[in-house]
Amino acid sequence: MSAFETLSLMRLYSMAEQNFKNGRGDKKVWIEAKKADKIILINTYEDICSLFNRGKQMTWEHLFKVLSLKMKNTVIVLGE
Repeated sequence: MSAFETLSLMRLYSMAEQNFKNGRGDKKVWIEAKKADKIILINTYEDICSLFNRGKQMTWEHLFKVLSLKMKNTVIVLGE
């Protein structure tokens, strides 16, 4: 079982979906965001790579498929 920050995971999923649907699925993941957000997104992406892809980089298509498969039966707990 793994846990990620919900907002960064959803933002990463949204970026992967957008790049996959826009025909950039075969390109390696490159994260563009504000500095504070970028650090969190990159750390989340690196954690996902280490858990689901043996630490190797992913393409947008692979990231989208992994996230959509793993998030299908996900429970999100919101708290203070």
